[in-house]
Amino acid sequence: MPKKFSAGDKRDWLDLYEKGKTELQIAREHVHCDVRTVKKAIEEARRQRDAQTARAELLKEALRKHHGDLLSIIEGILPALQVPPANLEVSWKLEASPSPIRLSGATAQYKLLSGCTVFFQSENSPLWGLLEEHLKRDQMWKVIGHWKRVVAAHIDARIALNRMAAMLLEKKTGLKLVDRVPEQGPYLLAHVAMPQVYEPALHVALGIRYGREPEHDIVADTKNGEVTYQNSPLAKVPGAEQECRQNILKAIAELRASTEAENVATTYREVVEITAKARRVVEEIALLGLVPGQCRVCRRLGV
Repeated sequence: MPKKFSAGDKRDWLDLYEKGKTELQIAREHVHCDVRTVKKAIEEARRQRDAQTARAELLKEALRKHHGDLLSIIEGILPALQVPPANLEVSWKLEASPSPIRLSGATAQYKLLSGCTVFFQSENSPLWGLLEEHLKRDQMWKVIGHWKRVVAAHIDARIALNRMAAMLLEKKTGLKLVDRVPEQGPYLLAHVAMPQVYEPALHVALGIRYGREPEHDIVADTKNGEVTYQNSPLAKVPGAEQECRQNILKAIAELRASTEAENVATTYREVVEITAKARRVVEEIALLGLVPGQCRVCRRLGV
């Protein structure tokens, strides 16, 4: 019965062969068997080694891609960690079902009863769950969770300020806000009037220069029975143009001093602080060049 040789024996013969020994020398001096057996064994050992090398390269490439995909999620979080811009559009209509509020790399969804919820666009990716497995106990999750809550509270405050602007306009002027000019009767045009009340108060709360005070551009046009803003009709109130103008200016002043405006200012300061902290934490992970920890994909790759 021919002698059986182990895989280790065959690897040893391959090593001798690659160091300069001939197949015949290996057969005679080291193995004491037929040269054909040695030749076949060396070829087998070489195929196994090449297969192992190829597999190792494939695994290495798969692992590199896996970490690259996870880092892309990390890098996608960074652009989202921004302070909401002053021109962020929020709805003032209570009966409306507003569409999602688009942020940079994130989305805010507002619901009348529960308020605003912020989530990253990449949270819909399967990679997000793998990233959570890798960084299961990392402080990043706590920090970005805090960031989302603070940003949501700030957007809630802006919505409340915008709605207070609408309430004050209607209360002070005694007119209903409308989206289109009606065929007859007094009116207060929402898309012209609302920005003149809401935006100055918002900019003051954010500590941002607004430009000219609205009183310079809100004019009582007694000839046409209108109140205008930069020559655009803002309200139609024949015979009460001056009174309507003064009431609009009172709404602007009252909104600036309101609790809603103070809430915007307070939450804005909190957003600025937590945004800087969250960016530092995420940037530290991005700078590593790989994502620490392990996930189910890593285990499948044998890592």
